[in-house]
Amino acid sequence: MSRRSSSPQAASLIDNLLEKNHHTYHMKMKNSPAKQCASFTCAIASAFGLLSLSHAVTYDVITPSNVSFIDDTGVFGSPDISNIINGSGVSSPIGVTIESTNIPSLSVTGNIDATGWRRNGGNLTGLFFTFTLQDPSTVSGILLANYFESGGPAARGMNTFTFQYSDDEGQNYYSVGTLSATQGNGGFQLIDLGTTLTGVTNVRFSSITNFGADGTGNSNIVGMNEVRFVNAVPEPSAALLGGLGVLALLRRRRA
Repeated sequence: MSRRSSSPQAASLIDNLLEKNHHTYHMKMKNSPAKQCASFTCAIASAFGLLSLSHAVTYDVITPSNVSFIDDTGVFGSPDISNIINGSGVSSPIGVTIESTNIPSLSVTGNIDATGWRRNGGNLTGLFFTFTLQDPSTVSGILLANYFESGGPAARGMNTFTFQYSDDEGQNYYSVGTLSATQGNGGFQLIDLGTTLTGVTNVRFSSITNFGADGTGNSNIVGMNEVRFVNAVPEPSAALLGGLGVLALLRRRRA
């Protein structure tokens, strides 16, 4: 079988790596990098410098086209609910970069202003928010600027809530589960869904709780400053590493 390769040297290097790895795979090596990397994919990745302990992950930021809320107690919020999606809650555009593969570090441009939205009293039971996305989207997390007033009570922010989504423009909703947020501190937080959803047209927050009584003793005020949804963009190096792994396995089977 002829090789289809524009670089005979590269093909030879891969063959040598596979052969070397084949012989060392069954050896007992204590505290050796080869023991932790005893796979065809890992050997090739190491040779080409593709194996890395950390890298940056970029997230696409999805801005909802509309948001509404339903409150069965008849208590309305202020100012306008659209403030949580139109950028009123930040002083500059939003951009997100997650650094490190294990412990995400959120870096966002934009400072929180007290121009979001809050629900003025009543009872939290029966309150939910519905977000409409401009196009069917892939969603893996939430970018939340929790309710924050300069010098005001952070207890008014969202604490726990149920995340539901629809892929048929709101005809049916499916629950991902209960998520938790942290109190507002003038910045953004990334809330990971623990899964990646595709074709999402609508998102709903329901069963909302806050952090208890605020400075006025009211335990039923809840609000947000800004909400976006995000989707993780795969790293090019990760895709290349996967491709090399497939190549390695194919060449191994041909041997």
